[in-house]
Amino acid sequence: FFRMGVFRPRVTSLLTSLLMLGVASTWGARLRAVPRRVRQSAVHAQTDASTAAALWRPDLPALRRAGWALPSADAASKLGRALARVSKPGDVILLAGEVGMGKSTLARGFLKEVTRDDQLVVSSPSYLLDITYPDPDGEGLVPGATIHHMDLWRLAIEQISALVDLPAAYRQDVCLIEWPDRLGRAAPIAANCLLIEIGQVESSSPAEGGSGAAVEEEDDDEDEDEERTATMSTYGEGWSARIKEIMAEP
Repeated sequence: FFRMGVFRPRVTSLLTSLLMLGVASTWGARLRAVPRRVRQSAVHAQTDASTAAALWRPDLPALRRAGWALPSADAASKLGRALARVSKPGDVILLAGEVGMGKSTLARGFLKEVTRDDQLVVSSPSYLLDITYPDPDGEGLVPGATIHHMDLWRLAIEQISALVDLPAAYRQDVCLIEWPDRLGRAAPIAANCLLIEIGQVESSSPAEGGSGAAVEEEDDDEDEDEERTATMSTYGEGWSARIKEIMAEP
């Protein structure tokens, strides 16, 4: 019926019309015979795929969510260490939460674990914007990958893209990004992202998940006496499986 982009009507015989009607009826019956839950699963799969392929943004629907209780700075550091043990090149960990919630403490635990160096001096990237931890000898938990620790608080939306080669970092390195809402269109593909939102506990019920082991340092801007919780959102099956693995740890 279509040729070279131009609609060309064609006279159809009565027999052909009847045959086409029969085919349509047959396929319609087959479609009706497909269980509803199977068709719904296909729709959900399409939705999940579109979420994973999209650029991350703060209001992007998550594929999975999990909670982790943070009763102390040690607990935040323990979570960072657990994430380091399952990280791989191309991962982007987005750290959200108000000042003093423990984002830097979590990042410090991650960096000490991923570099296998408990004596590592972890400076704040608040003024330097992007502090990198290269691994030229391949001795870290993510051999050969550079770890980026970025803080976008002082930057305008998307300004970081003029200062850092983000496509290269997203492709081959591991990125910890504080204040990710300032990424804008410079954000990575959502499937590679893990969003961690740290906030104060609003009720007496702790979030599902683990709590921390001892680490010697604490974040200068964190009040240890206030219990917090980390909500982890994933947008692809890769991070979803790894968070499930972390949650199963004793």
